[in-house]
Amino acid sequence: MAAGSISSAEFNDLVVKMIEVSARINDTWVLRNSPRDAAEVYMEKVTLVKDRCSPVTEIATKEESVDVHLEDDTDMEDADPSCIQPSPDQSSFVRCQFHVLYSHSYSVPVLFFNICRPDGKRLGLEEVWSRVPEEYQARIQDHKWATITQQEHPYLGTPFFTLHPCHTASLMSQVPDATDTRYYLIKWLSSVGPVVGLHLPPTYATAFDATGKT
Repeated sequence: MAAGSISSAEFNDLVVKMIEVSARINDTWVLRNSPRDAAEVYMEKVTLVKDRCSPVTEIATKEESVDVHLEDDTDMEDADPSCIQPSPDQSSFVRCQFHVLYSHSYSVPVLFFNICRPDGKRLGLEEVWSRVPEEYQARIQDHKWATITQQEHPYLGTPFFTLHPCHTASLMSQVPDATDTRYYLIKWLSSVGPVVGLHLPPTYATAFDATGKT
Protein backbone atom coordinates (compact mmCIF):
# COMPACT_ATOMS: atom_id res chain seq x y z
CA MET A 1 0.00 0.00 0.00
CA ALA A 2 1.11 3.55 -0.70
CA ALA A 3 2.12 5.67 2.27
CA GLY A 4 -0.89 7.16 4.04
CA SER A 5 -3.38 4.69 2.58
CA ILE A 6 -5.12 1.63 4.02
CA SER A 7 -6.74 -1.47 2.56
CA SER A 8 -10.48 -2.05 2.54
CA ALA A 9 -10.00 -4.86 5.07
CA GLU A 10 -8.11 -2.50 7.39
CA PHE A 11 -10.85 0.09 6.96
CA ASN A 12 -13.55 -2.43 7.85
CA ASP A 13 -11.66 -3.51 10.98
CA LEU A 14 -11.12 0.10 12.04
CA VAL A 15 -14.78 0.94 11.52
CA VAL A 16 -15.88 -1.95 13.74
CA LYS A 17 -13.39 -0.85 16.40
CA MET A 18 -14.53 2.76 16.22
CA ILE A 19 -18.19 1.77 16.53
CA GLU A 20 -17.32 -0.20 19.68
CA VAL A 21 -15.50 2.80 21.13
CA SER A 22 -18.31 5.16 20.11
CA ALA A 23 -20.79 3.09 22.11
CA ARG A 24 -18.43 2.98 25.09
CA ILE A 25 -18.06 6.76 25.28
CA ASN A 26 -21.72 7.46 24.43
CA ASP A 27 -21.00 8.92 21.02
CA THR A 28 -23.56 8.18 18.29
CA TRP A 29 -21.75 6.63 15.32
CA VAL A 30 -23.52 3.56 13.95
CA LEU A 31 -22.42 0.81 11.59
CA ARG A 32 -24.10 0.49 8.21
CA ASN A 33 -23.90 -2.05 5.41
CA SER A 34 -24.24 -0.97 1.81
CA PRO A 35 -27.64 -2.00 0.40
CA ARG A 36 -25.77 -2.82 -2.81
CA ASP A 37 -23.06 -5.00 -1.27
CA ALA A 38 -23.28 -6.31 2.29
CA ALA A 39 -19.49 -6.63 2.41
CA GLU A 40 -19.16 -2.85 2.14
CA VAL A 41 -19.50 -1.15 5.53
CA TYR A 42 -19.58 2.49 6.53
CA MET A 43 -20.27 4.66 9.56
CA GLU A 44 -23.07 7.16 10.05
CA LYS A 45 -23.60 9.99 12.52
CA VAL A 46 -26.39 12.59 12.61
CA THR A 47 -26.24 15.79 14.63
CA LEU A 48 -28.73 18.64 15.02
CA VAL A 49 -26.96 21.98 15.20
CA LYS A 50 -28.41 25.32 16.28
CA ASP A 51 -28.70 27.39 13.11
CA ARG A 52 -27.59 30.99 13.37
CA CYS A 53 -26.76 31.32 9.67
CA SER A 54 -23.10 31.48 10.61
CA PRO A 55 -20.11 29.18 9.94
CA VAL A 56 -20.59 25.68 11.25
CA THR A 57 -17.90 25.86 13.90
CA GLU A 58 -19.47 28.97 15.38
CA ILE A 59 -22.74 27.12 15.95
CA ALA A 60 -21.53 23.60 16.62
CA THR A 61 -20.75 24.05 20.29
CA LYS A 62 -21.60 21.26 22.72
CA GLU A 63 -24.37 23.37 24.23
CA GLU A 64 -25.96 24.07 20.84
CA SER A 65 -25.69 20.70 19.14
CA VAL A 66 -27.60 17.49 19.74
CA ASP A 67 -26.53 14.05 18.55
CA VAL A 68 -29.31 11.97 17.04
CA HIS A 69 -29.38 8.38 18.25
CA LEU A 70 -29.91 6.17 15.21
CA GLU A 71 -31.13 2.60 15.23
CA ASP A 72 -28.63 0.09 13.89
CA ASP A 73 -31.27 -1.47 11.66
CA THR A 74 -32.57 1.79 10.15
CA ASP A 75 -33.66 1.10 6.57
CA MET A 76 -31.22 3.09 4.49
CA GLU A 77 -32.78 1.95 1.22
CA ASP A 78 -35.73 4.34 1.57
CA ALA A 79 -35.81 7.10 -1.01
CA ASP A 80 -33.68 10.07 -0.05
CA PRO A 81 -33.17 9.34 3.67
CA SER A 82 -30.70 12.18 4.18
CA CYS A 83 -33.13 14.96 5.02
CA ILE A 84 -35.81 13.92 7.49
CA GLN A 85 -37.79 16.82 8.90
CA PRO A 86 -37.08 17.53 12.57
CA SER A 87 -39.83 17.69 15.14
CA PRO A 88 -41.24 21.13 16.07
CA ASP A 89 -38.93 21.51 19.07
CA GLN A 90 -35.99 21.07 16.69
CA SER A 91 -37.18 23.67 14.18
CA SER A 92 -34.27 26.04 14.87
CA PHE A 93 -31.69 23.36 14.07
CA VAL A 94 -30.05 22.21 10.90
CA ARG A 95 -29.58 18.48 10.46
CA CYS A 96 -26.00 17.37 9.73
CA GLN A 97 -25.60 13.83 8.45
CA PHE A 98 -22.11 12.33 8.12
CA HIS A 99 -21.06 9.09 6.43
CA VAL A 100 -17.54 7.64 6.45
CA LEU A 101 -16.96 5.30 3.50
CA TYR A 102 -13.97 3.62 1.92
CA SER A 103 -12.70 4.94 -1.41
CA HIS A 104 -11.43 2.05 -3.51
CA SER A 105 -10.05 4.54 -6.04
CA TYR A 106 -7.79 6.26 -3.50
CA SER A 107 -7.46 3.52 -0.85
CA VAL A 108 -8.43 5.93 1.93
CA PRO A 109 -11.57 6.85 3.91
CA VAL A 110 -13.85 9.51 2.46
CA LEU A 111 -16.37 11.72 4.26
CA PHE A 112 -19.82 12.22 2.74
CA PHE A 113 -22.28 14.63 4.35
CA ASN A 114 -25.50 16.58 3.97
CA ILE A 115 -26.80 19.61 5.86
CA CYS A 116 -30.55 20.20 5.81
CA ARG A 117 -32.81 22.98 7.02
CA PRO A 118 -35.87 22.28 9.23
CA ASP A 119 -38.10 22.06 6.14
CA GLY A 120 -35.92 19.24 4.80
CA LYS A 121 -34.28 21.35 2.11
CA ARG A 122 -30.57 20.71 1.62
CA LEU A 123 -28.07 23.52 1.74
CA GLY A 124 -26.60 24.27 -1.67
CA LEU A 125 -22.94 23.88 -2.51
CA GLU A 126 -22.28 27.62 -2.26
CA GLU A 127 -23.87 27.66 1.19
CA VAL A 128 -21.74 24.73 2.30
CA TRP A 129 -18.59 26.45 1.03
CA SER A 130 -19.56 29.63 2.90
CA ARG A 131 -19.98 27.71 6.15
CA VAL A 132 -16.46 26.32 6.12
CA PRO A 133 -14.77 27.78 9.22
CA GLU A 134 -12.71 30.90 8.71
CA GLU A 135 -9.44 29.17 9.54
CA TYR A 136 -9.92 26.86 6.55
CA GLN A 137 -11.34 29.38 4.08
CA ALA A 138 -7.98 30.52 2.72
CA ARG A 139 -7.00 26.91 2.09
CA ILE A 140 -10.04 26.13 -0.04
CA GLN A 141 -10.58 29.43 -1.86
CA ASP A 142 -8.60 28.48 -4.96
CA HIS A 143 -9.50 24.80 -4.83
CA LYS A 144 -13.17 24.67 -3.85
CA TRP A 145 -14.10 22.02 -6.38
CA ALA A 146 -11.16 19.87 -5.31
CA THR A 147 -12.08 20.19 -1.63
CA ILE A 148 -15.86 19.97 -1.24
CA THR A 149 -17.99 18.73 -4.12
CA GLN A 150 -21.43 17.22 -4.59
CA GLN A 151 -21.92 13.78 -6.07
CA GLU A 152 -24.12 10.72 -5.89
CA HIS A 153 -23.67 8.63 -2.77
CA PRO A 154 -22.06 5.39 -4.02
CA TYR A 155 -24.27 3.20 -1.82
CA LEU A 156 -27.53 5.15 -1.54
CA GLY A 157 -27.71 6.79 -4.97
CA THR A 158 -28.76 10.18 -3.54
CA PRO A 159 -26.91 13.54 -3.70
CA PHE A 160 -24.33 14.11 -0.96
CA PHE A 161 -21.49 16.52 -0.45
CA THR A 162 -18.06 15.00 -0.04
CA LEU A 163 -14.59 16.01 1.06
CA HIS A 164 -12.54 14.93 -1.92
CA PRO A 165 -10.05 12.18 -0.93
CA CYS A 166 -7.35 13.03 -3.47
CA HIS A 167 -5.00 14.49 -0.83
CA THR A 168 -5.88 12.17 2.06
CA ALA A 169 -2.99 9.73 1.59
CA SER A 170 -0.51 12.60 1.48
CA LEU A 171 -2.04 14.11 4.62
CA MET A 172 -2.03 10.84 6.53
CA SER A 173 1.55 10.01 5.54
CA GLN A 174 2.65 13.16 7.39
CA VAL A 175 0.86 12.62 10.70
CA PRO A 176 2.91 11.40 13.68
CA ASP A 177 3.40 7.62 13.73
CA ALA A 178 1.94 7.39 10.24
CA THR A 179 2.84 3.72 9.88
CA ASP A 180 0.72 2.79 12.93
CA THR A 181 -2.76 2.33 11.45
CA ARG A 182 -4.51 1.57 14.76
CA TYR A 183 -5.50 5.21 15.17
CA TYR A 184 -5.84 5.98 11.47
CA LEU A 185 -9.57 6.77 11.51
CA ILE A 186 -9.51 9.00 14.57
CA LYS A 187 -6.45 10.89 13.30
CA TRP A 188 -8.07 11.33 9.90
CA LEU A 189 -11.45 12.45 11.26
CA SER A 190 -9.79 14.80 13.72
CA SER A 191 -7.93 16.38 10.79
CA VAL A 192 -10.68 16.70 8.17
CA GLY A 193 -13.91 16.70 10.19
CA PRO A 194 -13.63 20.27 11.52
CA VAL A 195 -13.70 21.61 7.94
CA VAL A 196 -17.41 20.74 7.88
CA GLY A 197 -18.19 21.09 11.58
CA LEU A 198 -17.59 17.48 12.62
CA HIS A 199 -15.60 17.33 15.84
CA LEU A 200 -14.31 14.10 17.32
CA PRO A 201 -14.22 13.95 21.14
CA PRO A 202 -10.63 13.67 22.43
CA THR A 203 -11.73 10.75 24.60
CA TYR A 204 -11.52 8.50 21.53
CA ALA A 205 -7.75 8.20 21.84
CA THR A 206 -7.79 6.97 25.43
CA ALA A 207 -10.84 4.78 24.77
CA PHE A 208 -9.02 3.11 21.88
CA ASP A 209 -6.13 2.34 24.21
CA ALA A 210 -8.55 0.87 26.76
CA THR A 211 -9.94 -1.61 24.25
CA GLY A 212 -6.53 -3.12 23.63
CA LYS A 213 -4.37 -3.05 20.55
CA THR A 214 -5.58 -4.54 17.30
